[in-house]
Parts: sequence; structure tokens; C-alpha cells
Amino acid sequence: MAAGKTNKKANNALATKQPALQKAPTKKAAKKTGPGKPAAVKRATPVRLRGTAAATTKAPPKTAPATTPKCVIILRGLPGAGKSTRAEQLAAAARAAGRSAAIHSTDSFFTDPRTGEYRFSFSMLQRNHERNFSAFCSSLQDNIHTVIVDNTNILRQYYERYEEEAEEQGYKVQIEVIGEFSPSAARVYAARNVHGVPYEKVMQMLEQWQEIEEDGGCTDGYDSEDDFSSEDEYSDDY
Repeated sequence: MAAGKTNKKANNALATKQPALQKAPTKKAAKKTGPGKPAAVKRATPVRLRGTAAATTKAPPKTAPATTPKCVIILRGLPGAGKSTRAEQLAAAARAAGRSAAIHSTDSFFTDPRTGEYRFSFSMLQRNHERNFSAFCSSLQDNIHTVIVDNTNILRQYYERYEEEAEEQGYKVQIEVIGEFSPSAARVYAARNVHGVPYEKVMQMLEQWQEIEEDGGCTDGYDSEDDFSSEDEYSDDY
């Protein structure tokens, strides 16, 4: 019995020496401050190593806008049909959209740059056609976005080299026909064209007009019974 009492007293003494285990403070207790109360628990501040950049979320790259392909527009039509007006409209629209544009017309080489007077010369016709084509090629080499050919181009052979050169330089080619093709339209065009091409010559060009089919073939255009001589100063004007 004495030994049992001694062990009991020893255990009681040992229990008094061991500190009581403390419970983790609750959220409510953590918010309380003051003497005799547990201090508030602070959140750990992330530490960034010196020399390292903070992680950032980059926005996905924007898709680049689609670019409009470079374009050569070859106009076809009788004198006075409105080709030059159409050429100016096309060039203005291209420039308004922020693109470069150039118009190439053989007639411009018959116009005095000082006075603006138009003087046709049959002896200079072939040379001026070559000058116009050379200027056209320069525009392609300069990467002008929209290049417009403003000639009558009544036959495909007259504009074929423009088309071939454009395609070789990576341009998209568009053929646009201006005006109507009838004797009554020819009379109107003869009266209003600024270069003084007479009605007889407009009718002759109407007779020679070559209509280009979609499949690449060619068919004859208006067939007139009238016989107009081709031996005049406008006969080779294309």
C-alpha cells in the first residue's frame, strides 16, 4: 500500500511540472489584440529574389490584318466612254484607303505639261506607247499598290504585255470595260471626248472592238456594215 501511494504522488508531481499544451488560435482570437490576448496572425509576404522579374500575364498577340494584294487595273473602252474619269475614281479610292496609286495613259505624253494642251502626233504614237509602258514598269518596280492603265485597249494584243508584266511582278490583274458599244453610244462619245476623236473614228474602233470571254478566248465585238478607212492619224491609237 505504501508503494502505491508513493507512485501516485510522483505522478502528480510530474504532471504539475509539464506546461499545458496550447491550442492554435482561432480566426476570432487572431483578430483580438491587447494585453493578455494572442497577437493577430499576419500573412506571409512573398519574397522576390533579387535580379528576377515579377511574373506577368501577357496578352495574346493580335492577329495581323489581312493585306490587300497589289493590283493592276487595265481599263478598256472607246474614246469618250469615261475611262479617265474612272481611273481618277479608282486612284482616289486607293489613296483614301492609305494605298499608293498611279495612272498610266499614253495620251498624257501628248499633253504639254506647261499649258495642258493636247497635241496628237501620229509620228510620236509608237514612241509614246513605249514611254507609257516604261513608266508603268517603273511603278511596278516601285511597288505602287494600285496601278491603272488608261488606254482604249480595243484589242487584247494592245494590253497583253501590261498584263504579263504585272503578273510577273506579283500583281493581281483586273480588266475593266467602260461604257457601251453601239452606234448611238459612239455618237455621244464622239461629241464629248476631250481629244477631238471624230465620230467616224469612234465607229471604226467600235467595229474593231475585241470582246474578251471569261474563259480566255476572244470573240469579235460589234460588226458594222460600214467600211471605215484605217489610214488616219487615229488608226493605231490604243
